[in-house]
Amino acid sequence: MTRDRQMTLLQLFSPYFGGAEGTNGPVYVGAIIVMLFIFGCIVVKGPLKWALVVMTLLSILLALGRNLQWFTDLFIDYMPLYSRFRAVESILVIAEFTMPVLAILGLREFFIATDRKALLKPLALSTGITVFLCLIVLIMPSVAGPVILGERDVQTIGQYIAAGALPQDFNIAMYPAVLQAVETMRESGVRADALRSLAFICIGCLPLFFMARGSLKPAAALAIIGVAIGVDLFTADKRYLDSESFAAPTPGELVAATPADRAVLADTTLSYRVLDATRFYVNEPSYYHKSIGGYHAAKLARYQDLIDRHLAYVARPEVASLLRLRTDTAERALYSPEDLQWLDSHLNVLDMLNTRYVIADPNRAPILNTGALGNAWFVDEITYVDTPDAEMEALNTLKPAQKAVANAQFRGIFTQKIPAAENGDTIILTSYAPDRLEYTATSANGGVAVFSEIYYPHGWHLTIDGQPAEIGRVNYLLRAARIPAGTHRLEMTFNPASIATTNTLAYASISLIYLLLLAGIALGLKQHRK
Repeated sequence: MTRDRQMTLLQLFSPYFGGAEGTNGPVYVGAIIVMLFIFGCIVVKGPLKWALVVMTLLSILLALGRNLQWFTDLFIDYMPLYSRFRAVESILVIAEFTMPVLAILGLREFFIATDRKALLKPLALSTGITVFLCLIVLIMPSVAGPVILGERDVQTIGQYIAAGALPQDFNIAMYPAVLQAVETMRESGVRADALRSLAFICIGCLPLFFMARGSLKPAAALAIIGVAIGVDLFTADKRYLDSESFAAPTPGELVAATPADRAVLADTTLSYRVLDATRFYVNEPSYYHKSIGGYHAAKLARYQDLIDRHLAYVARPEVASLLRLRTDTAERALYSPEDLQWLDSHLNVLDMLNTRYVIADPNRAPILNTGALGNAWFVDEITYVDTPDAEMEALNTLKPAQKAVANAQFRGIFTQKIPAAENGDTIILTSYAPDRLEYTATSANGGVAVFSEIYYPHGWHLTIDGQPAEIGRVNYLLRAARIPAGTHRLEMTFNPASIATTNTLAYASISLIYLLLLAGIALGLKQHRK
């Protein structure tokens, strides 16, 4: 096997291994903090200690996720909102707080003790436990999980095969030199970290030992421990966020514009959206356009539903032929009525999202979607259904330019019967910002306007000529409102009450902290004068 081939296969294996899921960086509180945490568990008394211990253990057990499935299921089933966590490791933020707090409380007990030598035994015990763990990992790195060809490795190789980057009959066992190199790399990394932790534990406990013997002043011991903890955390964190992670702004384009991007940018209309079928699931198209694709870790569930049921079928280069079905009668004749209805439903979803341009090839001109419905439009009829599934199902046959579907809960906003839209009825977007939109609406008889904006009830407000109006939801995820006859100015603003409440609580809390600090200083000065 050539060296280039070997280096290529080595890229299949990350330095991380083990059964737990990996995130961008591990939760690391520091070797000295762990040692002092165990020390605190021994010497600190009272309910506060047990609360900190229980919260630490609870967060660690929950962070195991599917590796302790019954416990995770218990919280998913019975703990409100727990299922909203994207990654189970997020809950380790509790341990990141509780462990240092108990470590500090344990350290305090040592500093205020009248007989520090009596605390040398629990100090030796906490040091011995952490040293023992380091030695175990140093001798047997496999205690952290299968060093080679664990579940994560098998999944990664399978993903490369599925993506076509590796042949279907690929077998990593045929490359023993690669496996040996990966095993050596991982074992050496684990052993190096075990030795590193061992060194910091010794640096953390020795000042306390000498302090108990009277050969080191408390201030010096505290300074040594503080610096050691800082160095431990800083050097570990630099592995994931170092100086190379920051860069000064550079002139020019951060994302190179494709010929299709430049052609779309020539359209200076106030607001429209773009489907980049070649890059639907990545962020780059959003650098230039209001993209209907992209990636976000906290995507709205209803929009994800729309992706799964409709957009996923057009987010591919074949979308060009799908768009031709609107005008090519010969090609439409090749499909059954049922198939045509299913395909047309995807195009209708593009239309109601105001998708004016479709990029099927980044090196060619974009395709103009002549069916895009614009930023807002009046509809003639609203059909009411009782469930979200029925709303989604209705999109398969809905003609969004004339009709809308809404959940029955919004019947009071729109009313059962609405006036038919006249030819002169218009609603035009006059000003756009992510948190503020202004429209001018003109209609002979009034009616219901559908806005090509995602419905989100927690913060969006509508006024018509300055008077509050209600926003409803139609077509599974779009906004709509009842508009009176005549010409009116509409304004939508995003101003969640929760932000104002949070800001008020934050300012009040900060003020209280400063007041308590000043009170503490004043009390200290008063006692000092006595």
